[in-house]
Amino acid sequence: MDWIEGAGYKKRVLAGESELGRGSLVQIVIIGPGNEVKPHYHGLQTEFFYILKGTATLSIAGEEFEAKPGATYITKPNDMHSVKNDGKTDFELIVFKSNWRENDSYW
Repeated sequence: MDWIEGAGYKKRVLAGESELGRGSLVQIVIIGPGNEVKPHYHGLQTEFFYILKGTATLSIAGEEFEAKPGATYITKPNDMHSVKNDGKTDFELIVFKSNWRENDSYW
């Protein structure tokens, strides 16, 4: 799969519905230094984040976390969330999505 460029980040699907079953998706996301994924939520899907590399400020449903390698986080449907890489290196995470649907991101 090819990399998909977003505003301040890029992502690549590692496994999708054909490998994992309906509504399942796993992707790697890389956020460059000084960039962020703006606040958004998903109406249907739950996301599980596993941090691989770097540090960032992660906001989920009004709570802020200093995300570091090895940490895990969950966003449930309608949880507003965002990520800001205020470090000097790339911030990389694996995102596991359940109940995934196309066009279920609200910015």
